[in-house]
Amino acid sequence: MGKKPPSPPTLEGLKKHWTKLFDALDSESDFICMVVATSYVDYALGALLERYFVEGGSSEQLLRPIGGALGPLHAKAGVTYCSGLISKGCKANIDRIGEIRNSFAHSLGELSFSDPAVADVARSLTLPAPYHDETKSADDPTIAEVRASERKRFEYVVTVIVANLNAAAHHVKRCNSPVDCWQ
Repeated sequence: MGKKPPSPPTLEGLKKHWTKLFDALDSESDFICMVVATSYVDYALGALLERYFVEGGSSEQLLRPIGGALGPLHAKAGVTYCSGLISKGCKANIDRIGEIRNSFAHSLGELSFSDPAVADVARSLTLPAPYHDETKSADDPTIAEVRASERKRFEYVVTVIVANLNAAAHHVKRCNSPVDCWQ
């Protein structure tokens, strides 16, 4: 008999792999950093939706990573945004993260965050509001580094997205099934 398909994402699964994300961000190659970070954002979106959707088999089927209608990153990002669970800016950044992943995935050579196709998209990642003030970079070396390095910008944006998705998953109220008038 074949392997059982992967289970839908859960908040517990998100916690379990938290350190793997930061290990990849801190010390791995650009490719590993991108794969782990994008996978983690994808999983975090699924965990948030799993906590929000009505409990049951239909939700589980939709969220299956392989074969589920909401398996792809862009599908989860779209539904999460349309459900009011993430902001327009967060969704735009998730779409750009997916674009970066696709650049790496469809490259025959080894890409890095400094390659023009990746660097342009990485530079288009929007930083949180405190980073918009250009005068702060002079006082804070972290802000200057995030602005200057495409990989650091990617890492920072992923970290903020994951933190926000994790917080939202902890506080979201599950949808209730409506009264079934068909019984």
